[in-house]
Amino acid sequence: MKTKILLIGFAAMAIIQLAIPGQMAYENELAYSGGTEYKFKTKPIDPTDPFRGKYIWLDFEADTIRAKKYQFSEDEKVYALLGKDKEGFAKVTKLQTKKPEKGDYVLVDIGYNYDGIQHFDFKFNRFYMEESKAPDAEILYSENNNNENKLPAYAVVSVRCEVAVVKDVIVGGLPIKEYVEKHQKNPSEKVD
Repeated sequence: MKTKILLIGFAAMAIIQLAIPGQMAYENELAYSGGTEYKFKTKPIDPTDPFRGKYIWLDFEADTIRAKKYQFSEDEKVYALLGKDKEGFAKVTKLQTKKPEKGDYVLVDIGYNYDGIQHFDFKFNRFYMEESKAPDAEILYSENNNNENKLPAYAVVSVRCEVAVVKDVIVGGLPIKEYVEKHQKNPSEKVD
């Protein structure tokens, strides 16, 4: 009898352990395929994660908001309501502690507040790439963003029910993978 209870408990635990990552993957897929797309202007930093592979670390221009009304603690998690500016790029319209009842929003980590500007961090800050293209993407993306005549760069992020998924990074109107391929074919020419 004890063995039977242990086996049932073990089976239940195994199902739970599979269900949680499965649910997370399902929510990400729903956001990817059916979420609202936003274009977030980027500022780059490009590390490697030894466990997950090569990626572009994305730092966004929309990571601040005028904060005269907001009083949040550092590292507090709050909801950022999303909107679009005149050019169609994403912007945060409001920060709040209560989960919004409507509209698109994501959870952010509050950073510092300086001179009436509240800084925060988005959780969708990595774009993983194929190993063969990642080193060149890293270099080209960094060079572009440090160049005086830089090409416009932004991340396409799909948002649905608080879940946000980075679908692509666009540099000079080209998806980063195409941008890298074009440069790999003719490295002496500037890609634009």
